[in-house]
This record gives sequence, C-alpha cells and structure tokens, in this order.
Amino acid sequence: MTGLQELQDAILSLDAQLAGKYMELAYALGERDIAHKHRLAMEQAIKAQRDFRIKCGAGECFFDQAGARDALVVQGRVG
Repeated sequence: MTGLQELQDAILSLDAQLAGKYMELAYALGERDIAHKHRLAMEQAIKAQRDFRIKCGAGECFFDQAGARDALVVQGRVG
C-alpha cells in the first residue's frame, strides 16, 4: 500500500475501534438498543476497511488511478 492508502486504512480501522468503544460504553450503561446501533456501525466500518483492502490489493485502488491521472497531467499529456 502507498502512504495514502495506509492512512485511509488506518482511518477506517479507527472508525471501527471508535464504534466498538461506544458499543462497550452503551452495554456498560445498560443501553442495549444503543449498543446494538454501535455494533452495526462497527461491523459496517470493518466491512468498509476489508473492501478497501481488497480493492487496493486487486490493483483497482482509487489512489492508484488518481496517481496515474496526476502523472499524465504533470507530463503535460492531459489538461
């Protein structure tokens, strides 16, 4: 992964961790419905991170495509 991809991956990881902490807090306070909401958010964040990693691993990552476009602009091939 490139540096930008690693940063995006870290942000997605933190999203999942934060949702997990909110879930823990809600359970500790006895708020099962709220905990369930945060559990779903955590699962969604984990899925987003997994999908991002798969996409980057397949060579179809947004950052690769954006970098290729930027390289063409720098080389003066595209305006």
